[in-house]
Amino acid sequence: MKLSLVKVDNVPLSEKVAEQIILHIRENRMQKGERLPNEKKLIEQLNVSRTTIREAMRILSSRGIVVIRQGSGTYISGLPGVTEDPFGLQFKYDKEKVLMDLLELRFIMEPSIASYSAQRAGEEDVQEICKLANQVSECIKAGVNHIEQDVAFHCKIAQSAGNDILNVLFSEIVKGIRLFTTLLGDRIINEVATHHERIAQSISQGDAQGAYDAMLEHLHSNKKAIEDYLKQIKNKEREMQK
Repeated sequence: MKLSLVKVDNVPLSEKVAEQIILHIRENRMQKGERLPNEKKLIEQLNVSRTTIREAMRILSSRGIVVIRQGSGTYISGLPGVTEDPFGLQFKYDKEKVLMDLLELRFIMEPSIASYSAQRAGEEDVQEICKLANQVSECIKAGVNHIEQDVAFHCKIAQSAGNDILNVLFSEIVKGIRLFTTLLGDRIINEVATHHERIAQSISQGDAQGAYDAMLEHLHSNKKAIEDYLKQIKNKEREMQK
């Protein structure tokens, strides 16, 4: 692949070069330990100075995407991008597996998060959770996109669980919620409103087990919808190959 710079105003040239190198890594599905083009080739392909290339590599190194080995070259790191993308999702190319892995992680975490929320949420937290559940329901009834309200609902439950470290981690789980909601669309639209209302009600009542069970039911509904969606995609691919 020939690298080329995309004009982005007010962005330093080294940053532009770094983004183009990331694009090269992704498009070529480069894996841990693979070596990037040497400095001379990058200079020729991008038509920039040696100083700019080296600064771009320092940027990528600081972001955990590459490892610079003096006298040897620059290589893809073991966990590319985890500094800014802790799960390294942008470098995981099997999106079906990413989808299912994220769902599995949600099964591990979210029922317990809902349970803790029921035990720890303050009055203002409960009011906000119930408000967001209602907003999701209203958006669905009006035929309006409800992704932001859906994400905010889950994030508020996590925040009200009272674990600061969890709040940092949950910002990555949110990517899974956005992906599920975008892909599934109206496949689970009716269930979403009902499940959110049950979760919110259990939390408002301080019912830890009820919140756990309601969240688990919500995730099982998501899982079935995702499996049906992936099955449809595979069937379409088979039909196209005939």
